[in-house]
Amino acid sequence: MNQSCEQLLENVSGKLLPDQSTTKTQAQFADKLGVHPSQLQRWRREWIMAKKASDKAVENTGPEKSLQDLERENARLKKLLERKELENEILKKAQEYFAKHSK
Repeated sequence: MNQSCEQLLENVSGKLLPDQSTTKTQAQFADKLGVHPSQLQRWRREWIMAKKASDKAVENTGPEKSLQDLERENARLKKLLERKELENEILKKAQEYFAKHSK
């Protein structure tokens, strides 16, 4: 019987969830599900890898964002950063000035 991981989860979710805190081995779970232990291991590994991949998912901007658009955005952000750093520097100097002259 060849089931995909998704089919297995749909079919056995009720069987596995109550037993999560037990000390059953993978072989015992596989036997309960009617699959070979190595198949259960493979499904587990696929599920873990899919979960890791979905955690790192990055939105695909697709072809609508051209290289020129990205370069423009990058230049705009660099200018904005430069301006914010300058503002931050001015505020630090003003803070120092007022700290010295307020006493």
